[in-house]
Amino acid sequence: VWNSISNEIRAKVDGAGDPVSGPLTVFDKPFTVDAAGNLTVPLGWIEQYNAYRIVVSAPSAAAAVAGKYEAETATISKGTTRTVAGASGMGVVTGLTSADSYVEFATVTVPTAGIYELTVRYANAEAIAGATQPLTVNGLSQGTINYAFTSGPAEAQLRTVLKLVALNAGTNTIRLGKGTGAVELDYVYVRPQNHRYEAEFANFVNARTGRYKDNYYEPTYVGGLDGTNSYVEFTLTAPKKNRYLLNVAYANNIAGTNAVHTLSVNGTVKGSLTFAPTNGWLDNADLNAVRKLIATPVYLNEGLNKVRLTKEAGFAELDFVTLTYTGNQTDTTDTVVNPVVLATEPTPTTAFQLYPNPASGEVTILADHVLQSPAFQLISLTGQTRTVIGVVSGASARVGIDQIAPGLYVLMISEKDCRPARVKLLISK
Repeated sequence: VWNSISNEIRAKVDGAGDPVSGPLTVFDKPFTVDAAGNLTVPLGWIEQYNAYRIVVSAPSAAAAVAGKYEAETATISKGTTRTVAGASGMGVVTGLTSADSYVEFATVTVPTAGIYELTVRYANAEAIAGATQPLTVNGLSQGTINYAFTSGPAEAQLRTVLKLVALNAGTNTIRLGKGTGAVELDYVYVRPQNHRYEAEFANFVNARTGRYKDNYYEPTYVGGLDGTNSYVEFTLTAPKKNRYLLNVAYANNIAGTNAVHTLSVNGTVKGSLTFAPTNGWLDNADLNAVRKLIATPVYLNEGLNKVRLTKEAGFAELDFVTLTYTGNQTDTTDTVVNPVVLATEPTPTTAFQLYPNPASGEVTILADHVLQSPAFQLISLTGQTRTVIGVVSGASARVGIDQIAPGLYVLMISEKDCRPARVKLLISK
């Protein structure tokens, strides 16, 4: 299953998009088999490029779906509920027409702070350009949700709209208020956001695209950033005004020579990023051995932001960037620090897992192999390194972090005859 971000220059199904964290349950509810033994399931609105599956289970109450919150069971102000056959759960919330109307979901729970996808299933029967609802998370504004026109009320058509939200670890409160028009709400669905802003789909000048070794059709990265005015400019979506981590995936095959790029955010120069050698280019047969991921904090406005990387010195190829939200940080001071190498392979398929994350006091490391005399070091965003002690048992280790100040770190795990692994760790109070 794939989705895409609308502000990409090119959002092509076979050349872009993101693997989502799992299927989205459109609705789950009990149905009755008729006298002839037939079961009729309303499919409602089928959206282009999406695949659907019907799962029939034993007769019982509909099982709870993780991350899915029904509007009719939320807190409702100046609105009512009604039963709709094609809606999830028992029906929809309607009549949100007063200035103080809202639907509030007070138990939205996620394991870690981060950027999440908020999918809202709705109906908008008003023949206007589009209805809107202001969105607040934990009492703070996170923009507006825009609802396209549907062909009628919920009985006629239910559609979904996606909005990025920044959530804290634990329980969050999401409120949809009264904007323009009036919509009927079925549910909200929260799941992790896995979007990569690809360099080849960004705006680039005096550069060229290249292809991974095993890709013969689609461009997969940007290279040739050889001129003094060569740059790649990404358009990034931030759920709210806040500080984020900008993660940049790159390669630099010039031995002994760092590449340096100027980092600009919304037209303002913030500093320089240094790309250390990676012993290969992005067309290397072993991509994960030569692609590195570095991170630096950036302060972004709510909505769209222009982030530009302009060549200063050396040579680097750019693959993609991602954003990481680590909690509410409204300080606008925006000095680029020396970037930290986060991992040789930036996808979730690493040899190590950490839990809990965020953590305090102690963190457990799970490996896919028996650990061989490992050493553990924590690296801060300013480059400071501190050795920490771990108690090893087979393929796991418990590492004490009670004496470490809260913040974002890289936990480096070193074993005999193995390349060190690096995993992000957020230490909380």
